[in-house]
Amino acid sequence: MPEAPTPPASAVTPEPAPLAGGAARPRTPLPYLVLAIVLMLLAVAAGGWTLLLVSVEYRFLRVAAPTDNVDDRTFLRSYSNMLLGLLKLDPSNGRIRNQYASVISRLGDRREAVEELNRARLTENLQGTLFFLADMYEKLGDLTRAEQLMADCVIINPTNPSFTPTYLRMLSNQLHPLRALKEQKDLTEEQRRHYRERYEELLGRHGLAARDWAVRAPNDPNSHLFMGNFYVDPLFGVQAYRCYLMGLSRPRWMVLNRNNLFMTPAETMTTINQIIRGQYAFPYLDLP
Repeated sequence: MPEAPTPPASAVTPEPAPLAGGAARPRTPLPYLVLAIVLMLLAVAAGGWTLLLVSVEYRFLRVAAPTDNVDDRTFLRSYSNMLLGLLKLDPSNGRIRNQYASVISRLGDRREAVEELNRARLTENLQGTLFFLADMYEKLGDLTRAEQLMADCVIINPTNPSFTPTYLRMLSNQLHPLRALKEQKDLTEEQRRHYRERYEELLGRHGLAARDWAVRAPNDPNSHLFMGNFYVDPLFGVQAYRCYLMGLSRPRWMVLNRNNLFMTPAETMTTINQIIRGQYAFPYLDLP
């Protein structure tokens, strides 16, 4: 009977060296052993990092944030130092960085607050960060940047009860001086064209935003007040008059922003008086 052929040397698998007692020694390839050790170290490190993040969040929540009416600068500085210490432990915590920006802005450092908010957006781009950043730019006088950021807020969350009204207020605050500028007599033709184009651009955006908010939030007094502004220029007296009255009366079924009108009643009443004196509301002059 012929003998079985001998396999080539390259195909022969050497037997593991026997252990004491005759058992075979198991083989663990070195790369897999290294990988296992690395994974174990990462797991331990991740566990420690998680504990650190939880500890930072707990310490942040344990201390009550100062309310808006707190003006004790010593307390605000102490609170801001505590927040800064937490940020050194967890630089990626957007909520803590937002709070830190809020406190230092109240201490008068608005430009540094802007820098902190921009840092917060790199790690945790919260809606509140964008809104607060727009507010900071407005207070610093950069109205164009503030308006752009608020427009982004509206895109992100068009139903937020503060975003669209704040955006409309920002547009209104730019429309009033532009209306006066474009009507000045001592302007060059180029200046007149620039102010007119800018005014018409802002007015168009204001109108679209006001209409959108009136549809989305008919139970918000602000939606009626801003729609009144929309009807003022070009003037549709009766519509403006009705919207203003509705916004100022705030009947019981209006539940949003009941105590937070973005247009002051005094300003609105001035416009209503101008409408009535011009008889644009005729024959509704006897309305309350």
